Amino acid sequence: MNKSLIVFLDMPLYLRVFRIFLRIIKQNLKIEKCHYKPNFQMLKWMIKWTKDFEKDRAEYNLFLNNYLEKLVIINNKRELNKYLKEQKNRKVGKLIEKNSSNN
Repeated sequence: MNKSLIVFLDMPLYLRVFRIFLRIIKQNLKIEKCHYKPNFQMLKWMIKWTKDFEKDRAEYNLFLNNYLEKLVIINNKRELNKYLKEQKNRKVGKLIEKNSSNN
């Protein structure tokens, strides 16, 4: 059995762009670490990657359509928190089940 899972974080464009700017600011203020130089050129690349993704979104969606049985799409923070809580509860449930079968 293949247990692969694809979790696609499809946050709104405005939120992704806002977070890019926020990340660059935090990195320049040394509040957040990074493994690259947080300069204007990096900001331009991040914005370009985001625009390129939006331009090619249909292509990505076609690709993801091949894996619908393995795909989880999360569109906002509320959905992400719900998904993470469900996964945590599922894991705890399996541990309880495993421990009760061992007794």
